[in-house]
Amino acid sequence: MRKHYQTKLKNYLSTDRVNLTASEFIENIDLNRLLAGIIIPPKYEHCKTESIDYIKVIVYKAIKGYSGYLAALRHLNKHPEETAKLNIRSLPAYYSLMEFKNYRLGKTVLKEILLRIENIQSGNGIFIRDNISEHMTINHKNPMNHIPTGFKRKLISEMHQFIMQLRDNGSLYHNVKYTDKDIMRAIMFMNTNKMTANGFSEANRFYYDPYQRGDAPCGKTILEWIKKIFPTREKVEQFNQHILSKIFRYIKKKMPHLTARNKFTIAIDHHLIPVWEDIKKSQRKLNGEHHSKRTLTNPTHIISCAQHKFKSTINFRKYISCSIVINGMRFCTGFKAIDQTNNIFNARLVSDLIDYVKQYVGINTLLLDRNFDNSSMHSMLQRRGIKYIMPKIINGKELRQYREQAENLDDVGDALMTNYTMQKNKRNVTMNLVFVKKQNKNYMKHDYKGKDRNKRFIAYGFATNMRVKSKEAAREIEKIYRSRWGVEVFYKDSKNFFAKTTSNNSVVRDFYFSQSINIFNLWVLCNLILFVMYIKKYPDTPKIRMKTFAISLSEIQYKKRPPP
Repeated sequence: MRKHYQTKLKNYLSTDRVNLTASEFIENIDLNRLLAGIIIPPKYEHCKTESIDYIKVIVYKAIKGYSGYLAALRHLNKHPEETAKLNIRSLPAYYSLMEFKNYRLGKTVLKEILLRIENIQSGNGIFIRDNISEHMTINHKNPMNHIPTGFKRKLISEMHQFIMQLRDNGSLYHNVKYTDKDIMRAIMFMNTNKMTANGFSEANRFYYDPYQRGDAPCGKTILEWIKKIFPTREKVEQFNQHILSKIFRYIKKKMPHLTARNKFTIAIDHHLIPVWEDIKKSQRKLNGEHHSKRTLTNPTHIISCAQHKFKSTINFRKYISCSIVINGMRFCTGFKAIDQTNNIFNARLVSDLIDYVKQYVGINTLLLDRNFDNSSMHSMLQRRGIKYIMPKIINGKELRQYREQAENLDDVGDALMTNYTMQKNKRNVTMNLVFVKKQNKNYMKHDYKGKDRNKRFIAYGFATNMRVKSKEAAREIEKIYRSRWGVEVFYKDSKNFFAKTTSNNSVVRDFYFSQSINIFNLWVLCNLILFVMYIKKYPDTPKIRMKTFAISLSEIQYKKRPPP
């Protein structure tokens, strides 16, 4: 469509035409006359902004050539004289504008507006040097635009009903006008836009609908609400389990053919959240050397890892998560916060997560990271009879010999199978070892400084309790474990819904991490609803972009009742 309109605009160019910029063009046309007679969709319920005002802002942004709609809204907000020239009664909110453009306006109305602009150019002898059609087209790469409108409306309505079920009525204090729903709406908006609590209260005039401006909880109110509702880290985990239980019930009700599968592949991994906090200063506060009590934090929640240094810090908060693997998509089923008292490699934590997951789904194969490779973990999994696969840490002479033998095999893909007994603290655990020969992708790379840089072929070792008697079975072990590598991708994706904070309070940080996981699960659930219920197949990759989902979710969350 872009090339089509570019060729048309080039045909209008001649020596007797006036060559104008987009800014000069908008000063010489009447937008009300331009948009007269166009079928405009109805406005949103309980919103002061008319549909014609939405379209005026879209046309204004396209003609002026702003990089984004937020920049155009900020410019109009700072220059009310231009808003008066355009005869815009009330400026729309940013996400309300994006929702209107992507889901209500449609391509036909945009085409009609572009054709009218071309007619004005050809009739008055005007040529615009800027490409307006590039700024007004809808993103056609977004698969949501190719889904029928009925499906999208049904999807949004189902998500709205589900999210409303997650809230509980109530008030924070007897003298505070904000309820728990208002605070949860604010936190949901902070997560989807990666904002701080104070940044949310400062930016609400750009994101709220006009009748909501100035009626947003401040950052201090949000943080105090979190500290009051969740006094301990255990309360945050209970809240997260409550949300997950409702999500599982929703899946069982709406998609029974998905839950009819008896067993799933489960992946367990740990995550590091970097913190820039002075541990010695926090310890002095705990000892009573500082009179301030609001910034107290427990330094045992912070773990130092020098080998994972990230942007000048070696201090991290650690979490262990458990997720279901469904055709390349991850659905997190629970997490545990780690501190210095309970080691991240503790088998009891993994056992608790397994017990929680078994309440809802069966476990076919358990995939773990190499950091969980210890004798207590192997003995616990074998005692419970759970099939598992994890990479083996090569830290002994015998294991190095096995790896060298596998690297000297004839063909790529050949495997070496053997038994191995791990001895530690008078405990003997026997397991099956599988070494698969692969081509080294980091061979002689300048930016790779690992020990295997000079090796053309390397062997990957896996520990398992599954029977491996042939090379095909060994390759299948490596293929199954390959699906676990998406857990790191899951963690990077969940960071797109992670609210920012400078608070040292462990409960606040745990709650933000919990909310990011819950919103990520809603995003996965949205893809499953759309492509399993209606298209009757599992998507290989998520089809709905995170940004599109964040816009839709923010619009759902901020449909408040009108003022009296």
